[in-house]
Amino acid sequence: MTEEFKHPTIGYIRGLAKDCLLQFLGVKYALLQDRFAEPELLGEPSFSQSNMLNADENPSPQALSDPLACEAEYSVFQQSLPHQTFDISDRDCLHLTITIPREAKDLPVFIFIHGGRFTIGSDAWPQYDQTKLVRQGVEMGMPFIRVATRVGVPGFLTSAELRTAGYKPNNGIRDQRAALIWVQKFISGFGGDPNKVTLAGQSAGAGSCGNATLGVERILILSVDAHVWFLLCDTASATTSGRKFYNIAVNALGLNKLSAEVRSKAVVEGDGKPLYEKIPSGLPLLPVVDDKVVLEAPDYSTFNLSGTFYPRLLIGDCRLDGHILLNKDARERQRFRESLVKSLGPVSAREVEETYETTPDMTFETAAKHMAEFMTDIGFYTPAVTIAKIWPVPSYLYHFNEPNTWNGPWKGEATHCLDIVYLFQNLNHELTQEQQSLEKGWAGVVIKFIHVAEPFPSSGSESDGVAFGPVEDIPKKIHQLNDRLGLDTLNRAMQIFMQST
Repeated sequence: MTEEFKHPTIGYIRGLAKDCLLQFLGVKYALLQDRFAEPELLGEPSFSQSNMLNADENPSPQALSDPLACEAEYSVFQQSLPHQTFDISDRDCLHLTITIPREAKDLPVFIFIHGGRFTIGSDAWPQYDQTKLVRQGVEMGMPFIRVATRVGVPGFLTSAELRTAGYKPNNGIRDQRAALIWVQKFISGFGGDPNKVTLAGQSAGAGSCGNATLGVERILILSVDAHVWFLLCDTASATTSGRKFYNIAVNALGLNKLSAEVRSKAVVEGDGKPLYEKIPSGLPLLPVVDDKVVLEAPDYSTFNLSGTFYPRLLIGDCRLDGHILLNKDARERQRFRESLVKSLGPVSAREVEETYETTPDMTFETAAKHMAEFMTDIGFYTPAVTIAKIWPVPSYLYHFNEPNTWNGPWKGEATHCLDIVYLFQNLNHELTQEQQSLEKGWAGVVIKFIHVAEPFPSSGSESDGVAFGPVEDIPKKIHQLNDRLGLDTLNRAMQIFMQST
């Protein structure tokens, strides 16, 4: 059922009525002149008090990317949800989904940025529907906003050619910043308090939270990935990293023999389908250091916090996040060993293999799980713990250990994205009553955090974090290796492995 809502600045908006909630779909926050252009923020002159803004059509267009990517993400947590066909748009893709309690007034605001390694994702995907979470928090109240931005080639491909043509790097991050500015200007008309904003991100979205903090009071980092936040978002500059991946992209598109001007024009104005059909899906199109929206990132040895403002922080990991970095292909174990040897040398590489039990005498399935443990420890667990411990204001550390009970290669493991699945509760019909109870408890912690309450003892106290699911007392193998080899050296091995895919 639809319902009309009067915003004091935007005018009348038609949204969806959902019991105690109102939801507005596809609310545009910025316009694009072309697929690589800077976002142009929509302001008061762009809205009309006399015209109705229709925000009741679902789903909103997905940014230019693989139309089957939603199913690909389902394979990560080994369960699926029905959905309509997603339209693809390279320009009409900067929009928000806003869910509010009825009669909302001066409530804390929760903004969510999805994951997808900066190459896939959409705020319209059903696994991110925030209805159940907002409904659970309706007694305390909170407007919830999902952000859609550019991903993949339009979001993060860069090169000297594109920059000469006037196209800046890191469009996806620029989109997120535009969305935060829009929220600051207009959320009060939806009943939200622009001074009480929690910015949340999962995986790649967690990395975004480190680069887009305008007007943010609190940050929620779900399954933080070292590659996309404070360590390796892509610490190469836009010049060096961009040139490498741009060359791969134009070769895949068959544009390498054209002049620079014609080539860049084809990338910007040509048919959009080849940008996700022909360019390799594993191409790491990540944020690059441009000293404007993405600054030089430290490593473990140089990481320090010397700024003047830090939002409160809730951060954590899933017990086997690292499985997302593996394909289980036949050469994976060999590539893993080669990466260790290149970074550590043969003797220390053998020590890592023995510590994590990935030696050649192990079965491939066993070795794959243990490689995922190493990837988790160095790529997700250690960054979360390190950031939480050094954060200069109260921070809260969680570990999501609840096993995935759905059929698939990672059944029985606390897989990547599972904390998001439990938070948004859109698959609770596939969970046991005990799991649903855990789901409510985990969501309750997040709601409490959003409302400026202490969800559990901060990591600055004696707490080493709170576990959701089984509590593990097993010492982390990474601690033993850190004492001898150092985190940066181990992390470099992981970098080399990821670049070898």
